[in-house]
Amino acid sequence: MRTFPGCALPALALLAASAVLVSACDEDIPTDWRLNPDDCSDPANGTEAHFNDVVKPQVLEPYCSFCHWSDKQDEDRHGATAAVIGSELNYDVYAQAVSRNGVTWGRVKDRNMPPMGATPTAAEAALLLEFLNCSAETQSGDDDDSAQ
Repeated sequence: MRTFPGCALPALALLAASAVLVSACDEDIPTDWRLNPDDCSDPANGTEAHFNDVVKPQVLEPYCSFCHWSDKQDEDRHGATAAVIGSELNYDVYAQAVSRNGVTWGRVKDRNMPPMGATPTAAEAALLLEFLNCSAETQSGDDDDSAQ
């Protein structure tokens, strides 16, 4: 009969392997998903109210708040400073969250944001894309086409 320390290691290894396998089960973000304001299904999905009630708590806070939140300063931003990225980019502020839609979508679609930890699921990415498509009319000067 095994003692507790003898059986704990295999059990922990099995648990860790299960976590890796489950996290790998998420659907890929379709490569043909493009940032396109014409694909907005409901203009209300681009409003500040929708941002505050749905997009921020479901997508931006879990994935972006570690570096891109207005209460973060200097080293607490982990490199996401205005000096490094070229502008203030706080995803808890509506006007800033919609200011660089092309860059934001390109990084999420390629699954390189956030750079560590979990990335948004396909469903969360779809929610973000709908918001970015619908909020495109509120932008001024987002000429970045990296999401194309």
